[in-house]
Amino acid sequence: MDFETALPAAGAPSRQSRRAQLWVLCRQELRQRLTGLWSLAPLLLAFGPALMLLLVILIAHLLPGDTPPGAQTGGRVGDLADWQQAFAEIFHSLMLRVCVFFGCAAVFLNSFRSPIAGRYLHYNYLSPVPRESVALAKYLSGLLFAGTLFALGSLAMWAAIHLDGPLAETLPALLSARGLRLGFTYAAIAALACMGYGAVFMALGLRLRNPIFPTLLLMGWEAVNLFLPAALQKLSIIHHLQSLGPIPVNAPLISVVAAPTPAPQALLGLLLVTALLVALSLRWARGLELDYGGEG
Repeated sequence: MDFETALPAAGAPSRQSRRAQLWVLCRQELRQRLTGLWSLAPLLLAFGPALMLLLVILIAHLLPGDTPPGAQTGGRVGDLADWQQAFAEIFHSLMLRVCVFFGCAAVFLNSFRSPIAGRYLHYNYLSPVPRESVALAKYLSGLLFAGTLFALGSLAMWAAIHLDGPLAETLPALLSARGLRLGFTYAAIAALACMGYGAVFMALGLRLRNPIFPTLLLMGWEAVNLFLPAALQKLSIIHHLQSLGPIPVNAPLISVVAAPTPAPQALLGLLLVTALLVALSLRWARGLELDYGGEG
């Protein structure tokens, strides 16, 4: 990539020059992320829950079964609320804790490890661009890639949960103002999860030669979050993400019930943690020494 073509005319402000370089780098990184078999894992993780729900609904409709007494009476409002509550449970337990977590690990851990293993990171580092711009472009392209995938996957999952019932009643609920607001809210939460977890995994992949063990520790911390004291629960990303959910999630019987953080504070906390980790990654990328021999 010829970065000189991205530079503005002579005498242009340095800030404009860096923005142009960052834009070129982001396009280059995003093109690499969209090609190759390695992008298949995040794709399957993003749309796997929706496909699973569709399969369960299809099997439930194909297999004969007895209609529960009173199923045809009392309207569908309660059933719709139950479906949306079930979606909230599946979204937080499966989409955020498993799919987004491992999807971001697959995308962001390899932001620097794959170029080092492939021995082509020096092409960017030898170009007339700051190393911080290279690192920031890797994060932004990964966030755009993963955030878009999991936001669309969450919307697909939200639509799939409404297919388990009479379409004449569920489709209007899905397309209503409340239904659209809830669906796009969960899509935004998935994108925010990619923002937070992406910053964590990029920092781990950049700082550690073997980030597998810290990743497992992080997964364990997020998994046992509900059983930690209320003060410690707030030191996890999943707690702030759950606080943003529009539908409260039922806590397990054996757990420590902590009051959810107010949505503005939860959002601010995610942004501050992300900014701190990205700033650390930019600093570490500036001092990164390439040793291809050691990666052999």
